[in-house]
Amino acid sequence: MPTKTHLVVWGFRRKYDTFRYIHTGFAAAGQRLGWQVDWVDDESRNQKVVTPNSLVISMNLCQKYLPVVSGTRYVIHNNERADLAEKITSGFGINLQIWTFNCPGDRISGQEAIRYNPPTRTLFEAWGTSIPQSQWNQPNISNNRYMFWVGSIWDNALGQGNRPVIADLVNALRIAGIRFLHLWRTPEVIHRTLIHKSGLRPAVVGNWQAENGYIPCRAFKNLSFGALPITNNRAVQVALGPSIPLSTNMESLVHDYLRMPRNEILERTSVAQENLVHFTYEANLLRFKELASS
Repeated sequence: MPTKTHLVVWGFRRKYDTFRYIHTGFAAAGQRLGWQVDWVDDESRNQKVVTPNSLVISMNLCQKYLPVVSGTRYVIHNNERADLAEKITSGFGINLQIWTFNCPGDRISGQEAIRYNPPTRTLFEAWGTSIPQSQWNQPNISNNRYMFWVGSIWDNALGQGNRPVIADLVNALRIAGIRFLHLWRTPEVIHRTLIHKSGLRPAVVGNWQAENGYIPCRAFKNLSFGALPITNNRAVQVALGPSIPLSTNMESLVHDYLRMPRNEILERTSVAQENLVHFTYEANLLRFKELASS
């Protein structure tokens, strides 16, 4: 009988961080795959959890006490430790980086937005959706004259945030007679309901992210909820296909969506969901396992 895969999700078990949502998703996806899963904090007392033949997922913000164990394979995002880098270089793991435009490497599963670069043992991909395909909603629309934005609105000194673009979106919605409502840290069951009630379900990003091709998790999650994630980010189309409406002008993006026939919206959503299957956390884990062992 084949040995059950042992997945160790290292870090953010109890400590809050935005990456905790990602680790939550990996732990749950591993359980759905039937793997043995241990999710622990970055503490020395948890080192015994990592055993030979474990598959470990971690990142630079929670790797201080992560042990290097013979036979273990590691998937590390933004690795900063020389001993782990040596372990990965020797064939026991991969580096994990977020896909953006111009990432090097070979396409995985024919997907432009999933690439693997063998010389550096680096996988480039988006985080994708933590919602399993069995829980996706059928394509749907809402005629409500309000829209919920669930998540952060921010900016920094480098202008990398979404605040200016959100301001343009709010203005475009006002012109169209749609109210913008902002919520944050919303449980998934409520988040799903809010998206279903929203008259639009955009996945817009700041100019810096759009220019560099960063794909927000919002695009994948909204599509999991059966909602068409209209966007100002060409990278979303690269990942999910040309059925995703695209415009860098917020007034045009809102105007064109509101005038799109209902059947066309539903068809575009269905087509995009066919591409979404490559970006589930289960698909991510299976790629990690295959590439970390190659």
